[in-house]
Amino acid sequence: MDGNLPAIYELCASYRVPILLHIDPPFGEPIIKLEEALREFPDTIFIFGHANVFNPPENMESILSRYTNLYMDFFAGFTAYDPSNTYPLEDYIPLIKKYSKRFLLSTDSATAQNVNYEKAINAMYEVIDLCEDVSIGERIGRLNFLEIIESQPATASQLALLRQETNPNSINKRMANELIIAHQLDIPAAPWV
Repeated sequence: MDGNLPAIYELCASYRVPILLHIDPPFGEPIIKLEEALREFPDTIFIFGHANVFNPPENMESILSRYTNLYMDFFAGFTAYDPSNTYPLEDYIPLIKKYSKRFLLSTDSATAQNVNYEKAINAMYEVIDLCEDVSIGERIGRLNFLEIIESQPATASQLALLRQETNPNSINKRMANELIIAHQLDIPAAPWV
């Protein structure tokens, strides 16, 4: 809630793009400010970056239960492989299942101690396996990302480049980019056009 961040949150809402915030530590003043932002900008999607790092599932559930515009970026590699972690992956699975529409699996650049990309990626598959439900695995590993991306409307700049060639209500930001690229490269447009 400092400086220009509130204006950025408003822009994010108008473009329907999420904002990922690095919240450290995951308690105290940073969480108080996050909750303030969640309340003041209910149309903005906030992603709590590596929300599980040094954060028990109970804390995550407390905030998830109160704010529907909050998503959790889950760095499974930290929980599975960092020796400083005190919570096993299994402890988070009921929470992930309960809020599966608001969890995103990530590698967090595999920056934790003793966690490289291979371990970070393996840990994501471990979480999917522990969920024991293919639909939840697909949701947290792919669909939540896809839904956020596909819900973004074409921007005014994109529509200006496309002029009268398309109905602005029929395409999203990704589709508009594909049309612009197709026009620039003089190739046939995507089949959905």
